[in-house]
Amino acid sequence: MQEDDTQPEKNHELLNHTLESGGLVLSKLLDNLNHEQAKLLHEQLSKLLVKQPQHLQALMLLGMMYLKGLGVEEDSIKAIELYEEAIKLDDCDAMFNRALMHQHGQGGPVNYPAAIELYEQAITLGDGDAMFYRALMH
Repeated sequence: MQEDDTQPEKNHELLNHTLESGGLVLSKLLDNLNHEQAKLLHEQLSKLLVKQPQHLQALMLLGMMYLKGLGVEEDSIKAIELYEEAIKLDDCDAMFNRALMHQHGQGGPVNYPAAIELYEQAITLGDGDAMFYRALMH
């Protein structure tokens, strides 16, 4: 079997395309990856976080991957850790995702006050989805 010399280039393209996508697009992109692509992306993002521990997109993507079990075993606790790191960097998407987890009891018991607090933090950063979900909790 002949080795594919373009594989490293394809891997780099997958990572770049993923990091250039935003929010909802990222989630849909992740859902369309096959298992091998998801494993590869996980590996690349993990390496990126070793080099750049505060890389917001890598934190968010890995959080989503652990939450959904894409390319890795589903692990809501690991997802929470990654989202919490992104929240420390004032990422409103991480606040929104973590608020949803609190609201629905993912990775722990339902915690409406914590969900409301995170939704409100995300709202102050201009997150319209957080405003909608916060209004639904009133």
